[in-house]
Amino acid sequence: MRKLTLITLIIILNSQAWAAATPQASRYDARIQQVIYNPQNVTVVNTKPGFMTTLVFDNDEAVISASPGFDEAWEARADANRVNIRPVALTQGAPGEDGNTTQVVIPPNSRDWHTNMLIVTNKRLYNVELNVIDEKSPQQPAYLVSYRYPGDERNRANKEAAARQKEWEQKQEQTQIQKALRTAQTPRNWNYTKYPGKDSYSIEPDFAYDDGRFTFIGFSPNKSVPSVTKEQNGQEYVVNSSIQRKGNFTVLVIQEIAPRLVLRSGDAVVGLKNNGFGKVHAADNSTVSDKVERVEKTDNT
Repeated sequence: MRKLTLITLIIILNSQAWAAATPQASRYDARIQQVIYNPQNVTVVNTKPGFMTTLVFDNDEAVISASPGFDEAWEARADANRVNIRPVALTQGAPGEDGNTTQVVIPPNSRDWHTNMLIVTNKRLYNVELNVIDEKSPQQPAYLVSYRYPGDERNRANKEAAARQKEWEQKQEQTQIQKALRTAQTPRNWNYTKYPGKDSYSIEPDFAYDDGRFTFIGFSPNKSVPSVTKEQNGQEYVVNSSIQRKGNFTVLVIQEIAPRLVLRSGDAVVGLKNNGFGKVHAADNSTVSDKVERVEKTDNT
């Protein structure tokens, strides 16, 4: 009895290992179906003569090829991340009563049109079993079969959540820095206007201020730190600068103040106008804030 039970269990496990994946029907319409992608499974697709079935893959996928095993009897057309399939009739020559060859049309049927199809995309391989439902069968064909990717969806959702959390933390940190600087004992000039050029978002500063002696320009982690010059009389001049880290922000510290600064990186350019130039004066060695410290670096080169 124990031996028989073990044999039965092995048969069940083997049948499950070779089981095909049948798409699940929508609760609104059984002809609209979904199936979870598994590279080890074959997806069963039921079609009907005169109807088209569309397979839809992931949004960022592109179909490279769709090859039915019985390619004369099936039409498979790739379109972006979709494949449209339908069974087609065959025309074959047969001897007529007069001895001449007569063309005979064979319509799609469930017995002869059963085959497989391999679909190759830029990301995955899909194995599909193609079936034809006979005209008199009450079974409905699939109009649309959409693949789902739970693992990818979870990873995408986690990345999006992490990005939102990071963005929130950066905003909170920037708010805290600005609040600390506004309440500092030493006056601050926040009156700066930026003039970004075309396609220059990557070097747009998140904040800029000066203490009457040094200029501080902050960049969030998704920004690039550009080179900086000062503009005077239509000419640009090199300025002494250094880099600081303030939490998640990279701060470009310019060891002077100027009416106009120019930030550059490749073709990207941002102009920075100091609207409060000369209105803030800081005493030497003054403390800015107990929360946001100023670190001065001397260029010895």
